[in-house]
Amino acid sequence: MNVNKMFTLFQKLLVYLFAIGIVFISNSIIIYGQDNIIYAQTSVLEVDGDNPGCSNNTGTPYCDIQPAINDAVPGTTIQIKDGEIYDEVLTINTDNITIENVSGHVPVIQSTGAVDCIININADNVTVHGLDISVDQSVGTDNEKGVCVSGSDASIQYNNIHHITYFTTQRGGTLIFVDSSADRLQVLTNTLHSANVAIEFNKFSSPAIDGVTIRSNMISDVYGGIYGNHNNISNITIAKNTFSGYDVSEAGNTPGGFAIGLFAGFNDTTGQIINYVNSGEIVNNLIYGWKGLPYTIMIGGRNVITPSQMNVINNTILDNDQENTDEQIRGAIFIRGCYYAGVIKNNIIANNADIGIYGNEDGFGQDCDMPPYGYSTGFEINYNDVYNNAGGNYGGIIIGDNNLSVAPDFIDSSVRNYHFKPTSPLIDKGTNLDAPLDDIENTVRPIDGDLDTIDETDIGVYEYVPLQADLQASKMQVNTKEIIAGEQITYTLTITNAGPDLIYDVIVTDTFQYSPNVITNTFPVMGGLTIANVKSTDGTCQSDTITMVCHFTNFTNTEMIAVVLDTSTFFSGTVTNSMIITPLGHVIETAPINNEDVITSVVRYPTMDLQVSSFISKVSSKNVAHKNDILAGDLITYTVIITNAGPDVIENVILTDTFLTGHVLSVTSQTEGACNGMGTEPIVCQFTDFTNTEIINFVLQASVAFSGTLTNTVVITAVGYHVASPIFTATLADKPTMPPLVEIAPTDNTHVLTAAVRYPIVDLHVSKTRLGSGDVIAGENITYVITVTNVGLDIIT
Repeated sequence: MNVNKMFTLFQKLLVYLFAIGIVFISNSIIIYGQDNIIYAQTSVLEVDGDNPGCSNNTGTPYCDIQPAINDAVPGTTIQIKDGEIYDEVLTINTDNITIENVSGHVPVIQSTGAVDCIININADNVTVHGLDISVDQSVGTDNEKGVCVSGSDASIQYNNIHHITYFTTQRGGTLIFVDSSADRLQVLTNTLHSANVAIEFNKFSSPAIDGVTIRSNMISDVYGGIYGNHNNISNITIAKNTFSGYDVSEAGNTPGGFAIGLFAGFNDTTGQIINYVNSGEIVNNLIYGWKGLPYTIMIGGRNVITPSQMNVINNTILDNDQENTDEQIRGAIFIRGCYYAGVIKNNIIANNADIGIYGNEDGFGQDCDMPPYGYSTGFEINYNDVYNNAGGNYGGIIIGDNNLSVAPDFIDSSVRNYHFKPTSPLIDKGTNLDAPLDDIENTVRPIDGDLDTIDETDIGVYEYVPLQADLQASKMQVNTKEIIAGEQITYTLTITNAGPDLIYDVIVTDTFQYSPNVITNTFPVMGGLTIANVKSTDGTCQSDTITMVCHFTNFTNTEMIAVVLDTSTFFSGTVTNSMIITPLGHVIETAPINNEDVITSVVRYPTMDLQVSSFISKVSSKNVAHKNDILAGDLITYTVIITNAGPDVIENVILTDTFLTGHVLSVTSQTEGACNGMGTEPIVCQFTDFTNTEIINFVLQASVAFSGTLTNTVVITAVGYHVASPIFTATLADKPTMPPLVEIAPTDNTHVLTAAVRYPIVDLHVSKTRLGSGDVIAGENITYVITVTNVGLDIIT
């Protein structure tokens, strides 16, 4: 019976055993079929160094990892069940082995001695998952390595590999070292930091390393991120990685680092020059914050027959501080060598300390545009945003017509948030040709980001998905009482976003309209309305007389704006305040009906009901017999009462008291008001602090030459209303700024009082009698008694 028949019979047996409910699972099942090996992954070996019952002999569980590896057969999964520190050097020589962490804590594989490599993968189809791998920092040499891969189809994923020969004054070692036989290697979602090089490919690799994938790793604090010099690497994919933070100023760091350096180069050690070729793609990588490196990405090659083709697409390379120590080796993207057929598209290259994209150098100082060189016709640089690079945006290269040089408009680059705001000019400005099908966060590309119904790829690592928002505007008048012309109206504007997405840029427009128009007059008064003061919780606001615009560039879902509006003293009517909030950029508004709010305010002129009354309160007369009568020349006291029955307080009034000419000799005032015309007529009194009621006493001396009806006419007139606004005053000199005053009952503003004045009425009688009788002897005195009497109405003196 041949092998193929045995395999078929074994399949039938398995089906039968499952059918009858009997399943036998051995430690490992290996079936050989001609040139292939089929592994049934049925074996699980457990490692738990924290378990008191562990044993490397019985494996129940193992105390260390290497003994489990030694006992493993193809298809075995070694599960580490604790977070202990394992001081081991691991060597894997068995194919199809998985080492994984299944504990709640990360197990640490740490070498405390000088070693060449902590984990050696010499077999095919090996997976290392979820470990912490490092070297004790007190020992080690410059050439130590974390994980060394020489087998094919290896997978290194979700590990923290760090501090390989990393001292305060020395940096050395490589985190992951890739040998020439490590085809189809996958380095996925690891954290790689604190070493000389994160991932290094063996120099002069032959045959070519094929199908390597380096994706979704966090690479930081290393001199070199991904390094391959003089290599043969085909079909490599470097995608969705984040490179950050190599600082040459830190202790132990030396200038000259880079994020990605892949140069095919050549090998002349055999006496015959062999030109290598690199091919693959560098896509969706974020590279920022590196200091002291001559270049960020280096690509290129020298092979005249087959140019290297490394496509650099949809990366974001910015805020890197390159130190240009060599005029021939520089740039955020450095194209080295004159034979290169790749494309550089859809990248953001901005705010770097040297040239954005640089080329034109063959490695020996010869310009590429000089014979015998010349870039391949497949070379293309297009649809990139190359902006604000200190050394210039381009050097020594030919670029396409669709490159931009604009500020990308990130959400907040200060905290490394390089997602686009909806206003970014890079949305939908890339090309779909050669672009990846998703972005660094696995968002599908392309998306119609600018809402023009056409799906176009964005420039950079992030594809903008149009934000959705429910913006809401509401407004209230703070001072809810009736507004008098000239007073201020205070409004509170509230803008909110009910989501679901956070919107960063919004514009709030607040417009005031009024009717009827402003009263025209000869006075140089202000217009109908003026925005006097705007206060916002954030944002920048500008206003003219009737429109306010506030721009919020960091809108945090709720903002409040206080608006103070000055009304004209010559305006009475309705103020309509229309407020609208508008998102800037490419935003989907889910409920636009909520974006506007309208509020009306009523402005009226000051309204009053002035009233005046008067009466004679006292008459001072020399005639005591008829004290209720007024005689010519008497002193008459008038009491005048002025009141305001409202509804508004009028603070500036004038009282005019008029007597007919010639009927009075003089008038004096006994009041707090400022009166003039004393001793003459008419009398004018001004009250600039009128508090709704005043009592004024006038003392009038009637003319001794007048008899008849004495008429006293009292008129009260409002001349000023105190406006509750700092730009208006209520003095008589500022009368042009006073609003018109509305009198409810003007008939009450005048009071006429009459009094009868007469001359004194007398009936004088005189009689004379002699005292004594008889004859008077000459020389004697004669005494007469003369009697004068007044039998009239009045007493005279």
